[in-house]
Amino acid sequence: MITLKIKLSPGSHANKIWGWEGDRLKVSVTAVPEDGKANEALLDLLAEKLHLPVSTIKVQYGEGDRLKTLQIWNLEPEHLEERFERYVPQAARSKEEKPQNTDQKRPS
Repeated sequence: MITLKIKLSPGSHANKIWGWEGDRLKVSVTAVPEDGKANEALLDLLAEKLHLPVSTIKVQYGEGDRLKTLQIWNLEPEHLEERFERYVPQAARSKEEKPQNTDQKRPS
């Protein structure tokens, strides 16, 4: 499992991954922050860009906040970096800033 920190801008003009802002991935979505719509749009966007099922990405912390921590299953940190480099070039980052890999099992 990978832990990924996000800075989300809901209600934006585009669904886009902008790149890294410190240790957080800056993402914008057009959905408004009502009834979980922005979170759903965020997970859909990341799943699309990382070529993963939406069910493998969950909001761990910050459901009602712009600063979020996500958990991503079935993906190793080096594969996350590779997919960002390939499909979202502006989100690629240096090797020193790799996401954490934790050996936790997915909750049932």
